[in-house]
Amino acid sequence: MSQWGWTWGQFLDHTFGLRDDVGGAAANIPFNAADPLEEFRNDFGAIGFNRSAATPGTGTGTSNPRQQTNTESTFVNAAVVYSNSPARLEWLRDGSVDGNVTNNGPTMMLPGGYLPRRDARGNPATAPPGDVDGRLRADPTRSFVAGDKRVNENIALSATQTLFAREHNRIVGLLPNTLSAEDKFQIARRIVMAEQQYITYTEFLPAMGVRLPAYNGYNPNVNPTLSNEFATVGYRAHSQIHGEFEFEGDTGRWTQAQLDAFEAQGVEVEVDGAETALVVPLNVAFFNPDLLPAIGLGPVLEGLSGESQYDNDEMIDNQLRSVLFQVPVPGNPDCTGSDDAAPQPASCAPSIIAGASTGRRPGAGSCVRPTPSSR
Repeated sequence: MSQWGWTWGQFLDHTFGLRDDVGGAAANIPFNAADPLEEFRNDFGAIGFNRSAATPGTGTGTSNPRQQTNTESTFVNAAVVYSNSPARLEWLRDGSVDGNVTNNGPTMMLPGGYLPRRDARGNPATAPPGDVDGRLRADPTRSFVAGDKRVNENIALSATQTLFAREHNRIVGLLPNTLSAEDKFQIARRIVMAEQQYITYTEFLPAMGVRLPAYNGYNPNVNPTLSNEFATVGYRAHSQIHGEFEFEGDTGRWTQAQLDAFEAQGVEVEVDGAETALVVPLNVAFFNPDLLPAIGLGPVLEGLSGESQYDNDEMIDNQLRSVLFQVPVPGNPDCTGSDDAAPQPASCAPSIIAGASTGRRPGAGSCVRPTPSSR
């Protein structure tokens, strides 16, 4: 399995599941600097953690366990591309935003071939909400907007969502002009939904070792609700995620200025004759939407298939465990580092002080923050 395994898994997860975190209580995890296995430094004494909000009426006793509320539909319906919200979808489609979809074009808004930013329609305050963390805190208007608010979480996810938005527009371009704009949109949307379902059931699940019984037709008596057990345990495979991405391109694809900019962010640049490789630590690839068009959609998608994912075991890469996000703050707007960097002062908050690691071992150097519980 390549890194497309966990990437598709997250693309699918963001289609059918999103917890309701409004009103969830803080339950920070204490940090023990004396732990002999802990090689990181934390100047804040804890890793921030918020519990999911309890579904009303649950968690009231031993016979009524606490449940989470899923804000998605639980169906494999490409909501990660289109959203389940008509208002959000209207914003994403080409055309005006006035509550009347008959004014919309058949295509998804893709300025320059990439997902729209929050300021794509002028006022970023009117854009649909989205998760902002890491370096995006310095300029939230740079955020991509897509059917799901978590689109900016990492470069692999952003690339996959861009791919399927482009696929929608490709299909629209093949449809006859005798169809209305709305008919073209709905036909393309159905095909993209079917593609996501087909890939999931005929490629993704078998590749992950899941063998389902043959489909015997629609059963209206089946409860499709996403269970707490599945969402929080059964569908967790974070140990498969690498601590870095490796992307390649012909030497000359990126200018020297671009390569210098990559290195300034903490990307390792390796030029070997006619080929240039970029090694992107996970903490640089998270909440960094500018990185996708800078590298290019092609190299990113190809790079995901060029390296096998880790085994599903108890070992989680330290890039994911402890050093996920880099958070710029006044006085240290870059807050980056690399394997050979000296430890920096505690100028990213809240933060774990650690660095980019290419394996499952701690590194040294950059100011980052731990994985939030909502991912």
